[in-house]
This record gives sequence, C-alpha cells and structure tokens, in this order.
Amino acid sequence: MLTVQLMVMLTVQLMVVKEQILNNDRRILASARETELGRRLMEIPGVGPLLASAFVATVADPTIFRTGRDLAAWIGRVPKQHSSGGKERLGGARRRSLQSRWRTRPLAWSGR
Repeated sequence: MLTVQLMVMLTVQLMVVKEQILNNDRRILASARETELGRRLMEIPGVGPLLASAFVATVADPTIFRTGRDLAAWIGRVPKQHSSGGKERLGGARRRSLQSRWRTRPLAWSGR
C-alpha cells in the first residue's frame, strides 16, 4: 500500500515538473521572438530559441565585435593549431569548452 502511494506521489511530482518545463520553454520561445536579433538568430540552422535567448541576454551589443571571428574567440571557439618548427599555422575554429564559457558569463535574465 505504501509503495502505491509513493508511486502516485512521484507521478504527480513528475507531471508538475513536466508542466513547469513546458511553461519555461514557452517563455524562452516568446523571449527569443521578442527581439529582431533573436528572430534573426533562430533563422540560422542549429540555433534554436534557447541559444538565441542566451546570446541576446549575454551579448548586450553585438556591434562591439568587428568580425565573426572576434565573437567566436569571445565565446571560446579557438582555431586548430598545426605548428611545427617555429612556424605557426592556424586552421578552422574548433569547440573548446563552449559550455564553460557560458558558465563563466552568467546570463543576465531580465523580467521582460
């Protein structure tokens, strides 16, 4: 009997958490659609509402980056190094701890 009660309680809690996740997803999507920048970012393949919202919240003024490479370096994407001898050769950008970069820059979520 106790097991059934515990399972019912856990099921109810799971339903509440699922509803909270759905509500947060809806808020994030609405937030991303509010700004022109968010809408334009979501047009890029692989960029969804969560990434667009995080970018808009973190980067107050994207014009401070002269090039996309500057932005990529700020995020944490670094070029591959193919160095030998004394000659330094840089390849394309690779992902180096992109998630840790977002962790070190706390998202400034506003009440918008």
